[in-house]
Amino acid sequence: MALLALGIWAASVTDDKTPEAEKTALSLMLAGGISNVVDRLKRGYVVDYLNIPKGKMKNFFFNIGDAAIILGSGVYFIWTVVSRRKS
Repeated sequence: MALLALGIWAASVTDDKTPEAEKTALSLMLAGGISNVVDRLKRGYVVDYLNIPKGKMKNFFFNIGDAAIILGSGVYFIWTVVSRRKS
């Protein structure tokens, strides 16, 4: 699965026709995934080290890899919606 993701990323990032938003989104998702895989291989689990200690988000823990995946997914979703509305 990781090799497939890496192949898709490499193909889209090196293609000049690929929009910058798509390149950014795929790069964020791949980087987050690689970060989590490295943690899993190195430690046997993924380290959650960011905490939002206020309000309803109290006891919400996550890591940078998760944040990159979520941000990349959001960018890709928004780019897809906006680009389809233009056409």
